[in-house]
Amino acid sequence: LQLFGSSVEHTLPAIEIMEKEADYEILDINLGCPVHKVVKTGAGSSWLKRPEELYGYMRAICKASHKPVTAKIRLGWSEDSINFNEVVELLEKAGVKGIAIHARTSTQGYAGTANYELLRGLKDKMSVPLIISGDIFSLEDAIKAKEITNADGIMVARGGVGNPFLITQIDHYFKTGEKLPSTTLEKQIGYALEFGKMLVDLKGEESAVRELKGILPHFFSGFPGHKKVRNTITQNLKTWEDMKIYLSSLGENY
Repeated sequence: LQLFGSSVEHTLPAIEIMEKEADYEILDINLGCPVHKVVKTGAGSSWLKRPEELYGYMRAICKASHKPVTAKIRLGWSEDSINFNEVVELLEKAGVKGIAIHARTSTQGYAGTANYELLRGLKDKMSVPLIISGDIFSLEDAIKAKEITNADGIMVARGGVGNPFLITQIDHYFKTGEKLPSTTLEKQIGYALEFGKMLVDLKGEESAVRELKGILPHFFSGFPGHKKVRNTITQNLKTWEDMKIYLSSLGENY
């Protein structure tokens, strides 16, 4: 489970609630989120501008948590203040058990490309596992990023939206060396139906259908007719039953 916060006074009570109410294995602290509504509170990647305060914050969290604590950061706040080396040292000293780095600065948001070259050699200096993140949209992206950084793990974010098979491809390759072929339309239809049902069961039909209009089109990116599929899902389908019927018919209509 992941938290973000700007003060010990708010974060420690949240951890206490989590430990009573939730079943989880790792507490991750998000020190990398660039979104304005998070950063303006002093949380997320705003912490990268205050490394001298960050140590005390993370030390208190590591002492309070009965679960292992990890952290996710970015390269730095901006191109002029890239300080991940300093932050990694502080986090290790504070007691974190793993560090994920999104290879962009905060001010980049999600623009440009992830700069993995800056992370070359970092793993050799670290005493905890290094996880890398940013622009992992294919198996080849994962292989290249790992070759550059020698990271212990790869985090898939936007690349996994609508493409859950990417996780299987990456996991299988690094365990066996075999490159599985890309997903098929039939598999994508199955994934979309399974995901849709899970979301309806979790959130109820009204909320789920609203979210599915934005998510389901991603399952068909790269396939012929994607634009038509996206327009149909976002504009014409009103219920989960509508969506099920339409998705099930896609294989016949492509």
